[in-house]
Amino acid sequence: MTTSWDDIKSFCGTGAGRVFRDLGWRRKPRDSNDYPSASPLPPALKLHRVSKSFGTFPALNAVNLDIQSGEVIALLGPSGCGKTTTLRIIAGFEHPTDGEVYLEQTRIADKSFSKPANQRNIGMVFQNGALFPHLTVAQNLEFALPKSDPNPQKIDDMLEVVRMSDLRDRYPNQLSGGQQQRVSLGRALINSPELLLMDEPFSSLDSALRAEIREEVRQIVRTAGITTIFVTHDQQEAMYFGDTIAVMNNGSIEQYGTPEELFHSPRTRFVAEFMGAVDFIPCDLRGYQLQSEFNTVSVQNPYVVQQIQDDKNGLAFMSRPDCIQLELSEVGHGTIVSREFYGAFYLYIVKLHSGALLRSLMPHTSEYQSGQPVSISIRDGHTLKTFLMDKLIEEVI
Repeated sequence: MTTSWDDIKSFCGTGAGRVFRDLGWRRKPRDSNDYPSASPLPPALKLHRVSKSFGTFPALNAVNLDIQSGEVIALLGPSGCGKTTTLRIIAGFEHPTDGEVYLEQTRIADKSFSKPANQRNIGMVFQNGALFPHLTVAQNLEFALPKSDPNPQKIDDMLEVVRMSDLRDRYPNQLSGGQQQRVSLGRALINSPELLLMDEPFSSLDSALRAEIREEVRQIVRTAGITTIFVTHDQQEAMYFGDTIAVMNNGSIEQYGTPEELFHSPRTRFVAEFMGAVDFIPCDLRGYQLQSEFNTVSVQNPYVVQQIQDDKNGLAFMSRPDCIQLELSEVGHGTIVSREFYGAFYLYIVKLHSGALLRSLMPHTSEYQSGQPVSISIRDGHTLKTFLMDKLIEEVI
Protein backbone atom coordinates (compact mmCIF):
# COMPACT_ATOMS: atom_id res chain seq x y z
CA MET A 1 0.00 0.00 0.00
CA THR A 2 1.41 3.38 -1.02
CA THR A 3 1.05 6.25 1.41
CA SER A 4 0.43 9.61 -0.26
CA TRP A 5 1.79 12.93 0.90
CA ASP A 6 -1.77 14.02 1.74
CA ASP A 7 -2.09 10.96 4.03
CA ILE A 8 1.16 11.90 5.77
CA LYS A 9 -0.01 15.48 6.29
CA SER A 10 -3.38 14.39 7.62
CA PHE A 11 -1.58 12.30 10.23
CA CYS A 12 1.23 14.74 11.15
CA GLY A 13 -0.52 18.04 10.47
CA THR A 14 1.02 21.09 8.77
CA GLY A 15 4.37 20.30 10.39
CA ALA A 16 4.75 16.99 8.54
CA GLY A 17 7.76 18.23 6.60
CA ARG A 18 9.49 19.34 9.79
CA VAL A 19 8.83 15.92 11.40
CA PHE A 20 10.50 14.04 8.55
CA ARG A 21 13.28 16.62 8.18
CA ASP A 22 14.17 16.15 11.85
CA LEU A 23 14.38 12.40 11.18
CA GLY A 24 17.01 13.12 8.53
CA TRP A 25 14.88 13.13 5.38
CA ARG A 26 15.99 15.83 2.97
CA ARG A 27 15.11 16.62 -0.59
CA LYS A 28 17.63 16.90 -3.42
CA PRO A 29 20.76 19.04 -3.01
CA ARG A 30 19.84 22.72 -2.97
CA ASP A 31 21.83 23.60 -6.08
CA SER A 32 20.44 20.79 -8.20
CA ASN A 33 18.48 21.85 -11.28
CA ASP A 34 16.81 18.46 -11.65
CA TYR A 35 13.03 18.51 -11.54
CA PRO A 36 11.09 16.85 -10.06
CA SER A 37 12.79 16.06 -6.76
CA ALA A 38 14.07 12.50 -6.30
CA SER A 39 13.47 12.64 -2.54
CA PRO A 40 10.42 11.14 -0.78
CA LEU A 41 9.49 14.66 0.37
CA PRO A 42 7.83 16.85 -2.26
CA PRO A 43 8.43 20.60 -1.88
CA ALA A 44 5.69 22.58 -0.20
CA LEU A 45 6.50 25.49 -2.50
CA LYS A 46 8.36 25.41 -5.79
CA LEU A 47 9.46 28.29 -8.00
CA HIS A 48 10.72 27.11 -11.39
CA ARG A 49 12.58 29.72 -13.47
CA VAL A 50 10.32 32.54 -12.30
CA SER A 51 11.01 35.89 -13.96
CA LYS A 52 9.32 39.25 -13.62
CA SER A 53 9.79 42.43 -15.61
CA PHE A 54 8.30 45.86 -15.01
CA GLY A 55 8.43 47.41 -18.45
CA THR A 56 12.05 47.03 -19.54
CA PHE A 57 13.33 46.52 -15.98
CA PRO A 58 14.01 42.85 -15.08
CA ALA A 59 13.09 42.52 -11.39
CA LEU A 60 13.55 38.71 -11.27
CA ASN A 61 15.72 36.51 -13.48
CA ALA A 62 14.79 32.80 -13.73
CA VAL A 63 14.54 32.18 -9.98
CA ASN A 64 14.52 28.52 -8.86
CA LEU A 65 13.52 27.76 -5.29
CA ASP A 66 12.25 24.65 -3.49
CA ILE A 67 10.98 24.96 0.09
CA GLN A 68 10.34 21.94 2.28
CA SER A 69 7.09 21.57 4.20
CA GLY A 70 7.57 23.04 7.68
CA GLU A 71 10.74 24.88 6.70
CA VAL A 72 11.38 28.51 7.65
CA ILE A 73 13.33 30.28 4.91
CA ALA A 74 14.65 33.83 4.93
CA LEU A 75 14.85 35.80 1.68
CA LEU A 76 17.82 38.09 2.36
CA GLY A 77 19.25 40.87 0.27
CA PRO A 78 19.63 44.62 -0.21
CA SER A 79 16.83 46.92 -1.30
CA GLY A 80 15.87 46.34 -4.92
CA CYS A 81 17.29 42.80 -5.13
CA GLY A 82 13.88 41.21 -5.88
CA LYS A 83 12.95 39.61 -2.56
CA THR A 84 9.66 41.51 -2.11
CA THR A 85 8.74 40.93 -5.76
CA THR A 86 9.30 37.20 -5.18
CA LEU A 87 7.03 37.32 -2.13
CA ARG A 88 4.32 39.21 -4.02
CA ILE A 89 4.35 36.67 -6.85
CA ILE A 90 3.98 33.81 -4.35
CA ALA A 91 1.16 35.67 -2.60
CA GLY A 92 -0.66 36.37 -5.87
CA PHE A 93 -0.26 40.17 -5.84
CA GLU A 94 1.94 40.06 -8.96
CA HIS A 95 1.96 37.78 -12.01
CA PRO A 96 5.23 36.21 -13.22
CA THR A 97 6.42 37.22 -16.68
CA ASP A 98 7.76 33.70 -17.10
CA GLY A 99 8.17 30.49 -15.11
CA GLU A 100 5.85 28.54 -12.79
CA VAL A 101 4.90 28.58 -9.10
CA TYR A 102 3.63 25.43 -7.36
CA LEU A 103 2.05 25.23 -3.90
CA GLU A 104 1.68 21.69 -2.49
CA GLN A 105 2.31 20.33 -6.02
CA THR A 106 -0.53 22.42 -7.52
CA ARG A 107 0.39 25.09 -10.05
CA ILE A 108 -0.82 28.46 -8.81
CA ALA A 109 0.88 30.77 -11.33
CA ASP A 110 2.67 30.90 -14.65
CA LYS A 111 3.04 33.50 -17.43
CA SER A 112 -0.56 33.00 -18.61
CA PHE A 113 -2.35 32.06 -15.39
CA SER A 114 -2.42 33.29 -11.79
CA LYS A 115 -4.70 31.89 -9.13
CA PRO A 116 -6.37 34.75 -7.19
CA ALA A 117 -4.63 35.64 -3.93
CA ASN A 118 -7.74 34.93 -1.85
CA GLN A 119 -7.90 31.35 -3.20
CA ARG A 120 -4.30 30.33 -2.43
CA ASN A 121 -4.64 29.51 1.29
CA ILE A 122 -1.60 31.64 2.10
CA GLY A 123 -1.27 33.74 5.25
CA MET A 124 0.44 37.13 5.05
CA VAL A 125 2.03 39.31 7.75
CA PHE A 126 2.81 42.80 6.52
CA GLN A 127 5.51 45.19 7.66
CA ASN A 128 3.11 47.48 9.52
CA GLY A 129 0.66 44.80 10.71
CA ALA A 130 -2.18 46.19 8.54
CA LEU A 131 -4.81 45.79 11.28
CA PHE A 132 -8.24 47.36 10.92
CA PRO A 133 -8.19 50.32 13.35
CA HIS A 134 -11.97 50.26 13.95
CA LEU A 135 -11.99 46.57 14.98
CA THR A 136 -10.91 45.05 18.29
CA VAL A 137 -8.23 42.36 18.55
CA ALA A 138 -10.84 39.60 18.50
CA GLN A 139 -12.73 41.24 15.64
CA ASN A 140 -9.55 41.52 13.57
CA LEU A 141 -9.08 37.76 13.93
CA GLU A 142 -12.76 37.10 13.19
CA PHE A 143 -12.51 39.11 9.97
CA ALA A 144 -10.10 36.50 8.55
CA LEU A 145 -12.55 33.64 9.10
CA PRO A 146 -15.09 32.58 6.46
CA LYS A 147 -18.40 34.42 6.90
CA SER A 148 -20.20 31.09 6.80
CA ASP A 149 -18.17 29.73 9.71
CA PRO A 150 -17.05 32.43 12.18
CA ASN A 151 -16.16 29.71 14.77
CA PRO A 152 -15.59 31.60 18.06
CA GLN A 153 -13.49 28.70 19.38
CA LYS A 154 -10.91 29.31 16.67
CA ILE A 155 -10.65 32.92 17.79
CA ASP A 156 -10.21 31.92 21.43
CA ASP A 157 -7.58 29.32 20.54
CA MET A 158 -5.58 31.71 18.39
CA LEU A 159 -5.71 34.43 21.06
CA GLU A 160 -4.11 31.89 23.39
CA VAL A 161 -1.44 31.02 20.85
CA VAL A 162 -0.38 34.63 20.33
CA ARG A 163 -0.87 35.47 24.03
CA MET A 164 -3.49 38.18 23.46
CA SER A 165 -6.50 36.72 25.32
CA ASP A 166 -6.43 39.41 28.02
CA LEU A 167 -6.37 42.14 25.35
CA ARG A 168 -9.06 40.76 23.05
CA ASP A 169 -11.32 43.82 23.41
CA ARG A 170 -8.63 46.44 22.79
CA TYR A 171 -8.24 48.38 19.55
CA PRO A 172 -4.96 48.50 17.57
CA ASN A 173 -4.14 52.05 18.77
CA GLN A 174 -4.23 50.72 22.34
CA LEU A 175 -1.54 48.10 21.61
CA SER A 176 2.24 48.27 21.46
CA GLY A 177 3.98 47.60 18.14
CA GLY A 178 4.89 44.09 19.25
CA GLN A 179 1.33 43.32 20.31
CA GLN A 180 0.03 44.53 16.97
CA GLN A 181 2.41 42.17 15.18
CA ARG A 182 1.22 39.24 17.31
CA VAL A 183 -2.37 40.00 16.32
CA SER A 184 -1.33 40.24 12.67
CA LEU A 185 0.39 36.86 12.96
CA GLY A 186 -2.70 35.35 14.60
CA ARG A 187 -4.90 36.66 11.80
CA ALA A 188 -2.56 35.11 9.22
CA LEU A 189 -2.52 31.71 10.97
CA ILE A 190 -6.16 31.38 12.06
CA ASN A 191 -7.27 29.57 8.88
CA SER A 192 -4.38 27.06 9.00
CA PRO A 193 -2.75 28.26 5.76
CA GLU A 194 -0.45 26.01 3.77
CA LEU A 195 2.14 28.79 3.65
CA LEU A 196 2.97 31.87 5.75
CA LEU A 197 4.60 34.94 4.19
CA MET A 198 6.22 37.66 6.31
CA ASP A 199 7.42 40.90 4.71
CA GLU A 200 9.99 42.55 7.04
CA PRO A 201 7.54 42.28 9.97
CA PHE A 202 9.95 43.67 12.59
CA SER A 203 11.53 46.57 10.71
CA SER A 204 9.21 49.19 12.24
CA LEU A 205 10.04 48.14 15.83
CA ASP A 206 12.84 49.55 17.97
CA SER A 207 15.84 47.26 18.56
CA ALA A 208 14.89 46.09 22.08
CA LEU A 209 11.27 45.33 21.15
CA ARG A 210 12.38 43.75 17.88
CA ALA A 211 14.47 41.15 19.70
CA GLU A 212 11.59 40.33 22.06
CA ILE A 213 8.83 40.00 19.47
CA ARG A 214 11.16 38.18 17.05
CA GLU A 215 11.69 35.45 19.64
CA GLU A 216 7.94 35.21 20.32
CA VAL A 217 7.05 34.99 16.63
CA ARG A 218 9.81 32.44 16.05
CA GLN A 219 8.39 30.19 18.76
CA ILE A 220 4.82 30.52 17.44
CA VAL A 221 5.86 29.71 13.86
CA ARG A 222 7.99 26.74 14.86
CA THR A 223 5.32 25.35 17.19
CA ALA A 224 2.77 25.60 14.37
CA GLY A 225 5.24 23.82 12.06
CA ILE A 226 4.03 25.92 9.14
CA THR A 227 6.09 26.53 6.02
CA THR A 228 7.26 30.13 6.27
CA ILE A 229 9.01 32.64 4.00
CA PHE A 230 10.48 35.60 5.80
CA VAL A 231 11.79 38.66 3.91
CA THR A 232 14.51 40.77 5.52
CA HIS A 233 17.58 42.85 4.72
CA ASP A 234 19.11 42.15 8.17
CA GLN A 235 21.56 39.22 8.07
CA GLN A 236 21.49 38.74 11.85
CA GLU A 237 17.72 38.44 11.72
CA ALA A 238 17.92 36.00 8.81
CA MET A 239 20.47 33.77 10.60
CA TYR A 240 18.41 33.79 13.78
CA PHE A 241 15.01 33.15 12.17
CA GLY A 242 15.67 30.97 9.15
CA ASP A 243 16.35 27.25 8.81
CA THR A 244 17.74 28.21 5.43
CA ILE A 245 18.60 31.50 3.74
CA ALA A 246 18.33 32.53 0.10
CA VAL A 247 20.62 35.50 -0.57
CA MET A 248 19.28 37.54 -3.48
CA ASN A 249 21.17 39.97 -5.70
CA ASN A 250 20.05 41.72 -8.89
CA GLY A 251 16.91 39.61 -9.26
CA SER A 252 18.60 36.24 -8.77
CA ILE A 253 19.36 33.90 -5.89
CA GLU A 254 23.11 34.17 -5.40
CA GLN A 255 23.29 31.33 -2.86
CA TYR A 256 20.87 29.13 -0.93
CA GLY A 257 21.80 27.16 2.17
CA THR A 258 21.89 27.02 5.95
CA PRO A 259 23.06 30.09 7.90
CA GLU A 260 26.30 28.22 8.71
CA GLU A 261 26.96 27.41 5.04
CA LEU A 262 26.43 30.96 3.89
CA PHE A 263 28.51 32.52 6.68
CA HIS A 264 31.47 30.15 6.59
CA SER A 265 31.47 29.08 2.92
CA PRO A 266 30.01 31.88 0.78
CA ARG A 267 30.40 31.12 -2.91
CA THR A 268 30.71 34.74 -4.02
CA ARG A 269 32.24 37.88 -2.62
CA PHE A 270 28.79 39.51 -2.55
CA VAL A 271 27.41 36.78 -0.25
CA ALA A 272 30.52 36.92 1.94
CA GLU A 273 30.19 40.68 2.44
CA PHE A 274 26.43 40.60 2.92
CA MET A 275 26.58 37.90 5.61
CA GLY A 276 28.83 39.91 7.93
CA ALA A 277 32.15 41.70 8.44
CA VAL A 278 34.81 40.27 6.12
CA ASP A 279 38.24 41.18 4.76
CA PHE A 280 39.93 39.95 1.59
CA ILE A 281 43.71 39.67 1.94
CA PRO A 282 45.75 39.41 -1.30
CA CYS A 283 47.81 36.23 -1.72
CA ASP A 284 50.12 34.68 -4.33
CA LEU A 285 50.58 31.18 -5.72
CA ARG A 286 54.15 29.96 -5.34
CA GLY A 287 54.54 26.42 -6.54
CA TYR A 288 51.88 24.46 -4.69
CA GLN A 289 51.46 27.02 -1.93
CA LEU A 290 49.21 30.06 -1.47
CA GLN A 291 51.02 32.73 0.54
CA SER A 292 49.81 35.96 2.13
CA GLU A 293 51.68 38.28 4.48
CA PHE A 294 50.80 36.19 7.53
CA ASN A 295 49.83 32.66 6.45
CA THR A 296 50.61 29.88 3.97
CA VAL A 297 48.24 27.19 2.64
CA SER A 298 49.24 24.11 0.66
CA VAL A 299 47.28 23.34 -2.50
CA GLN A 300 46.81 19.61 -3.05
CA ASN A 301 44.58 19.71 -6.13
CA PRO A 302 46.49 20.11 -9.45
CA TYR A 303 43.30 21.32 -11.15
CA VAL A 304 43.04 24.18 -8.64
CA VAL A 305 46.70 25.09 -9.24
CA GLN A 306 46.05 25.25 -12.99
CA GLN A 307 42.88 27.28 -12.42
CA ILE A 308 44.81 29.85 -10.39
CA GLN A 309 47.73 29.95 -12.85
CA ASP A 310 45.34 30.73 -15.70
CA ASP A 311 44.14 33.91 -13.97
CA LYS A 312 45.78 35.21 -10.81
CA ASN A 313 43.83 38.49 -10.74
CA GLY A 314 41.86 38.97 -7.54
CA LEU A 315 43.44 36.02 -5.70
CA ALA A 316 42.73 36.53 -1.98
CA PHE A 317 42.02 34.87 1.36
CA MET A 318 38.66 35.58 2.98
CA SER A 319 38.95 36.45 6.67
CA ARG A 320 36.30 37.24 9.24
CA PRO A 321 37.22 39.09 12.46
CA ASP A 322 36.69 35.99 14.62
CA CYS A 323 39.29 34.07 12.55
CA ILE A 324 42.20 36.32 13.50
CA GLN A 325 44.33 36.12 16.63
CA LEU A 326 46.61 39.04 17.57
CA GLU A 327 49.70 39.14 19.78
CA LEU A 328 52.02 42.04 20.56
CA SER A 329 55.27 41.66 18.65
CA GLU A 330 58.15 44.03 17.95
CA VAL A 331 58.63 42.40 14.56
CA GLY A 332 55.05 41.70 13.56
CA HIS A 333 52.85 41.60 10.49
CA GLY A 334 51.23 44.99 11.01
CA THR A 335 50.24 47.81 13.31
CA ILE A 336 47.01 48.50 15.17
CA VAL A 337 45.35 51.60 13.74
CA SER A 338 42.09 51.64 15.74
CA ARG A 339 39.82 49.69 18.06
CA GLU A 340 36.11 49.59 18.88
CA PHE A 341 34.74 48.47 22.26
CA TYR A 342 31.83 45.99 22.30
CA GLY A 343 31.67 45.11 25.99
CA ALA A 344 33.08 41.59 26.09
CA PHE A 345 35.20 42.19 22.97
CA TYR A 346 37.39 44.69 21.18
CA LEU A 347 37.30 44.93 17.40
CA TYR A 348 40.81 45.85 16.22
CA ILE A 349 41.76 47.14 12.81
CA VAL A 350 45.31 46.25 11.81
CA LYS A 351 47.23 47.79 8.93
CA LEU A 352 49.52 45.22 7.33
CA HIS A 353 52.93 46.19 5.97
CA SER A 354 51.44 46.12 2.45
CA GLY A 355 48.82 48.68 3.49
CA ALA A 356 45.93 46.19 3.52
CA LEU A 357 43.52 46.41 6.48
CA LEU A 358 42.48 43.40 8.56
CA ARG A 359 39.95 43.15 11.41
CA SER A 360 40.27 41.02 14.52
CA LEU A 361 37.79 40.33 17.31
CA MET A 362 39.62 39.91 20.62
CA PRO A 363 38.42 39.46 24.23
CA HIS A 364 38.28 42.62 26.32
CA THR A 365 41.24 41.34 28.35
CA SER A 366 43.47 41.79 25.28
CA GLU A 367 43.72 45.56 25.48
CA TYR A 368 46.09 47.00 22.86
CA GLN A 369 46.75 50.58 21.84
CA SER A 370 46.85 52.25 18.44
CA GLY A 371 50.36 52.21 17.00
CA GLN A 372 51.39 48.94 18.66
CA PRO A 373 52.92 46.30 16.34
CA VAL A 374 51.24 42.88 16.35
CA SER A 375 51.75 39.44 14.86
CA ILE A 376 48.81 37.68 13.23
CA SER A 377 47.79 34.02 13.34
CA ILE A 378 44.73 31.96 12.44
CA ARG A 379 42.67 30.78 15.42
CA ASP A 380 42.41 27.04 16.05
CA GLY A 381 39.53 25.50 14.16
CA HIS A 382 39.45 28.28 11.55
CA THR A 383 40.55 28.21 7.92
CA LEU A 384 40.63 31.07 5.45
CA LYS A 385 38.67 30.43 2.25
CA THR A 386 40.36 31.29 -1.04
CA PHE A 387 38.69 33.52 -3.63
CA LEU A 388 39.59 34.10 -7.27
CA MET A 389 37.84 36.78 -9.30
CA ASP A 390 35.24 37.26 -6.54
CA LYS A 391 34.29 33.56 -6.47
CA LEU A 392 35.14 30.84 -3.97
CA ILE A 393 37.74 28.25 -4.98
CA GLU A 394 36.72 24.98 -3.38
CA GLU A 395 38.98 22.10 -2.33
CA VAL A 396 42.13 24.17 -1.99
CA ILE A 397 43.58 22.21 0.94
